[in-house]
Amino acid sequence: MLRPSLGRIARQPARSLRDVAILMSLPLRIYIALLALGAYAQALQAVLIREALVVFYGNEVSLGAFFASWLFWLAVGALAVLGLRDRPILRNPLAATRLSILALPLLLIAQVLALRTVRLVLDVSASEFVPLGDLFLVLFLVTLPSGLVMGLTFPLACRALELAARGSSRAVALVSRLYIAD
Repeated sequence: MLRPSLGRIARQPARSLRDVAILMSLPLRIYIALLALGAYAQALQAVLIREALVVFYGNEVSLGAFFASWLFWLAVGALAVLGLRDRPILRNPLAATRLSILALPLLLIAQVLALRTVRLVLDVSASEFVPLGDLFLVLFLVTLPSGLVMGLTFPLACRALELAARGSSRAVALVSRLYIAD
């Protein structure tokens, strides 16, 4: 398929997102996706922290447990990419990045529902605090899905940028810009 000339598209208003995508390079699309992912991660954290504070009655220990488990799963996700180095998922890291980004809203819904049912599942009445061991376990498990996927997504995007640069010296510059975008 031939790419339309830049002059022809620039004179006409964009008819579709496809026309805009033709003008955008692959690295720019990855930067924008990761910038949106960073904003989404902040919103996701805010929603999950709010839900956890409601369930655990504003207990400050729940904040510490949330952030500790969130960072743990981010690290595990990033390290998991090393284990997947020779797997087919890294042969097309752009598709894996897209899939992980699209899965995040569904994971958020499941996590919010899981947090809202904690008291029912643990059989803790409204007048009681959730026991500390259960609090740590619940937050460790609830942050697993999105923390793991977020941890996987950034190294996958870095790999996609590396493949887009096709081994040239631009790869380091592209990945360093991705850190800034994230």
